[in-house]
Amino acid sequence: FGGHDHVLRTAGLSYADYAHQGYGQLMAAAVLTLAVIAGARRWARVDRRRDDALLRALLAALCLLCLVVLASALKRLGLYEDAYGATRLRMLADANILWLGAVLLLVLATLATGRSGWLPRALVLVSACGAVAFAAVNPDGRIASRTVDRYLAGGRIDGHYLSGLSADAAVPLTRLRYPECVLRGIRTEVERPEGLLGANLARARARDAVAGVPPYE
Repeated sequence: FGGHDHVLRTAGLSYADYAHQGYGQLMAAAVLTLAVIAGARRWARVDRRRDDALLRALLAALCLLCLVVLASALKRLGLYEDAYGATRLRMLADANILWLGAVLLLVLATLATGRSGWLPRALVLVSACGAVAFAAVNPDGRIASRTVDRYLAGGRIDGHYLSGLSADAAVPLTRLRYPECVLRGIRTEVERPEGLLGANLARARARDAVAGVPPYE
């Protein structure tokens, strides 16, 4: 949880390294935590109710400590995005961390209740809802919006990366001072004939957005 100060004080440590280390530590901690919990619930010798309660309490503490590592990894990734902007891969890592947090909370619930029969169905439901939510937050549009905000505040942008985003990014990109260069690919995409089955709201909005921007020459 050292944050910006830790990165700036540590020789040879970049924001990327800091975020990658945190993500790697989280994955290792999560795998070990879930493996220990599964093994303990399967093979631990529990002769009395008191022993079972103690075991579940210790495993719950292990889960909570893993959530602390999760919070650290999420903070490190946030610092990386603040410094260099959002990308699809970084947003996917954010989503994966949040999904893993939901999994750990479900495991905590099974330890609290002592019942795990519902856990597989709950994991499937959480995973499906997470996938739908990730699509619903409009990743490309959010990436473009955050990047443009950073640029207008005096930061830098990667025009090549922005030009490869989908039509979802068109509306935020029009706020750039010279948006025509990064909207070339989107303009080409939305001006192709799409037919009835290819029509969607994002492309319609993108078409309206690029209509007000002069073509790149």
